[in-house]
Amino acid sequence: MKSGPAVEAPPQFADPERGFRYLVLTQWARRTLPSEQSERPLPDFVVGERFLESLARLEGIKEEKVADVVFEIVTGLAPQIPGREVHHLRKGTGGDDPVRVRDDGAVAWRASLQVNTPSARRIHYWALPNGQFELARVATHDDFDV
Repeated sequence: MKSGPAVEAPPQFADPERGFRYLVLTQWARRTLPSEQSERPLPDFVVGERFLESLARLEGIKEEKVADVVFEIVTGLAPQIPGREVHHLRKGTGGDDPVRVRDDGAVAWRASLQVNTPSARRIHYWALPNGQFELARVATHDDFDV
């Protein structure tokens, strides 16, 4: 009896941040042609203190999907993708409410991880003054906390 190809177990990391960074690096390698990788390196990013906890608690979305969107955010692709719905995260729910800005000058942003889904998942992040991004939280559509 023939059996199919063996399914390789995914890598496992004792450090959750290292594991998530591996997923982002994997998405970059899958979506960036080898001939373009030297001119489009994966930028460094900051994993905020609440990000991994929020990712572990949020159901209904795979870590690989979140890593894929993080790749889009840190490489500047996300605003060009209509389904990401990238916009500032404001202090309130109104379109005229002020944008959230931290004391260090970082500006809060929000992008869609899912669309047209009940309780669609979102990612909240900060654009830092030095050009890097800091991942803040993943949440559902109606959660506006950073």
